[in-house]
Amino acid sequence: MKKRIAVILLSFLFLLVGALIYSIARTPGLYINQWIDYLFSAGTIHRLQIISQRIDLPSWLINSMPDALWMASLTLMILVIWDFKLYSKSVTWLLLALFTGLGFEILQKFGIVPGTFDFTDLIFILIGALLPVSYFYLRHKYENKWDRHH
Repeated sequence: MKKRIAVILLSFLFLLVGALIYSIARTPGLYINQWIDYLFSAGTIHRLQIISQRIDLPSWLINSMPDALWMASLTLMILVIWDFKLYSKSVTWLLLALFTGLGFEILQKFGIVPGTFDFTDLIFILIGALLPVSYFYLRHKYENKWDRHH
């Protein structure tokens, strides 16, 4: 139970950090910026944007990291739902999430979905999906190997 709660909290942390990066480093007119200003105080986002402009943040962190964090968050939540087990049903949902994330980015290239296509985003989305799956797969594999030898 503790592992599930920790993973859920980590998932929400990834979601929050991705949203924060997105809202601070992007244009001020985003809905999320309006929500943050409403929840905290008017001008919160503006003050955070001024601070972030003083720091030379790499473009991959501003533009691609939120995608990776959001995909990792979704992947972690799917893993929680399926009790961290990889079998046909859970893998189907994991692949659906991955292909949806990649698909939205690819559709941006053709102007079907608003936004700017970026190959780096595709790589970060892929990494965001594969890291949590790889971690729990390897952990399960080595826990079973450890149990058999001890």
